[in-house]
Amino acid sequence: MKRVYRSIYRLLFVLALACQGCHPIYRASLPNQPIMEKRGDIELSSGIETGSAFVEGSYAFTDFAYVTVGGFSWSSMNSSASFAEGGLGFYQTKEKTGFSFSILGGYGESAVFDGQWRVTQPIFQDGGFISTRYSRLSIQPAYYVHREYFDFAMIFRNSLVNWISTDFPGLESPGFDIYLEPTLSFRAGPPNTKFFFDTGLQVPAFRSFNHFNNPLHVGVGVDVIIQTRK
Repeated sequence: MKRVYRSIYRLLFVLALACQGCHPIYRASLPNQPIMEKRGDIELSSGIETGSAFVEGSYAFTDFAYVTVGGFSWSSMNSSASFAEGGLGFYQTKEKTGFSFSILGGYGESAVFDGQWRVTQPIFQDGGFISTRYSRLSIQPAYYVHREYFDFAMIFRNSLVNWISTDFPGLESPGFDIYLEPTLSFRAGPPNTKFFFDTGLQVPAFRSFNHFNNPLHVGVGVDVIIQTRK
């Protein structure tokens, strides 16, 4: 069993290194997907994912709807990125299963060395950074299994990324991209504090110009669930 765990840890480490080998101008954050049961529930999340640290918070203001906010930040010698989003979600949680549908909007900024961000431009030009700004609209249905000490969720996020601007000549307003971003989420621990492991894909369905894509995202962290009386 120890060998199995070691193999899993090594695989995750290799995947994380592979994902950091390129420098994408768009990093899909792991989906902000709370598991609510009733009005007054609050869920706070914090952790690290492939290339960034993130925080999220959600509040159920009725027995079927919640508001949520979140964001991430990343910085290194070769690239930097930040993103913030907020949205409205609807949920129905029965005794052991549930369904959620949310719509989220956000804004992000990123910067990478100009020779590392485009598929067609693999060589450094002047050693400077390419900066971008974008907005994102996500539609996010999810199905989850809820237990006292374990949760599992399948999240099917679809995102429209509108490139507001880039400072690369000829691509000041490049258009928009469409991404399919399915994610599996696992949580385990005491009812009010659960550790989670998320893994998801970032699949470009349409891109308005060629640029690197980070296809895999892995994240770990902790969820704090606060349940209040009605």
